[in-house]
Amino acid sequence: QLKKLMDGHNESEVARVVSSPSQSVYDVIIVAVKSDSHVAIGDIVWAEGNVALGTVIERTGSIARVELYSSIGKEVTVRLEKDGTELVLTGRGGGNFFVPAPRALIISENDIVFLPFFTTNILARVRAVEEGRIDSFKSVYLTYPVNVFSLSWVRISHASTP
Repeated sequence: QLKKLMDGHNESEVARVVSSPSQSVYDVIIVAVKSDSHVAIGDIVWAEGNVALGTVIERTGSIARVELYSSIGKEVTVRLEKDGTELVLTGRGGGNFFVPAPRALIISENDIVFLPFFTTNILARVRAVEEGRIDSFKSVYLTYPVNVFSLSWVRISHASTP
């Protein structure tokens, strides 16, 4: 599992998840890092499969707090993999996101979105699309392609190095 997590990312660091979102509030995970680690606030945290999870928001000794992109009310700009359309997702907690999208936008279940600067990495997958009958928008619900409640290990890359 660790080899898969680190594959091709030798400049990154691995951290053990000691508290998942179900054990902490507001979609925060707590990770244990080496005491001589270079992990800092703003570093990006990844799950296996190059799934972007969030950023380090606090570091004290060998413990770091990571705020997930899916935190309630947190907004994150993404691009739709199939055509590059830019969307602003809003976190709904528990690894879930929401975005109102124009009816004309062709988006369907299982479409993938990624962070604009990391086009080879996934952020979320479309779980459901609900067409409004009256509104000119449709509701798009997305989720991480990994279970954030069962993470054991994560990879942390310095903000300047994906």
